[in-house]
Amino acid sequence: MTTSMSSPKPSQQRVLFFGTPDIFSHAVLGPLLARGVNVVGVVMPGVQPDPELQNIGGIPIVQNPNHSTIEKLALEHHIPLSYVQDISSPRFQDEIAQFKPDYILVACFPFKLPPPIWQSARITALNLHPSLLPAYRGPFPVFWQLRNGEMKTGVTLHLLSDEIDTGDIILQAEVPLRAGLRGRAIETRLGEFGAKLFLEALRLYQLNNINAQAQSWIQATYMPAPRYDDFEIIPSWSARRAFSFIRGTEEWNRPYQITINGRTVYIKTVMAYSPSGTINNSYKLDDNYITMQFSPGLVNAYIESIT
Repeated sequence: MTTSMSSPKPSQQRVLFFGTPDIFSHAVLGPLLARGVNVVGVVMPGVQPDPELQNIGGIPIVQNPNHSTIEKLALEHHIPLSYVQDISSPRFQDEIAQFKPDYILVACFPFKLPPPIWQSARITALNLHPSLLPAYRGPFPVFWQLRNGEMKTGVTLHLLSDEIDTGDIILQAEVPLRAGLRGRAIETRLGEFGAKLFLEALRLYQLNNINAQAQSWIQATYMPAPRYDDFEIIPSWSARRAFSFIRGTEEWNRPYQITINGRTVYIKTVMAYSPSGTINNSYKLDDNYITMQFSPGLVNAYIESIT
């Protein structure tokens, strides 16, 4: 759907934002508010918290929330907050309709929006996904890009559709994945790029100059939620890949397991890596520190145990 000649200016168009306490959501919403985007509501999963409530514009919001940064952003900008557990409930859908959004923007939301919600947007409903779609569809794309040793990532702005992460692509931005970036830094960078994409989309919709591109199903990949085994480190990886994967996913607080010469090493964290270094053996122990040979390179890590 595109705008008409009578559409309001981008700064006046009503944007309903769906997000979570995730860093990516905050990194998108913050720049949009700083640029004066008219965010008329913020929707989050969960239950309305217990502290004293204040009613703004007919929508109850939390007076002093400490649960997430997008809640605080909403309060600071006097934006109504809405919480949802049952995304398909008629009551919630009626509540969403009261916002009268021109745009719906989703940035890391755990529920699939049913058509009555995303079709309620007067102009369009969009999702920001932290990968270069159609690659890495699914709920944890950054994890899998790190695990697979990708040298670049990106963010995609696409139309919402009946299937998750499959809608036509509006805009994309490629982002290098520097070695050893922590997950928060990656999510923040991708969110900031995502905000720029949405701002550009607002401009293009105003000009009636949107050129949506269908995703290729042949090139598409879908990645599920990580399992315990997905935190295993493989000695045949490069040192850069192992170091970047561990550093980028440390916030999961899972043990990283690697098997070297029949021994199982549980890694707590990594300190440094050498892209081409070598040692005489597969690993070298020094108290709770280990230097491991990869293919190629070395990784220095702090270990929890070795058996």
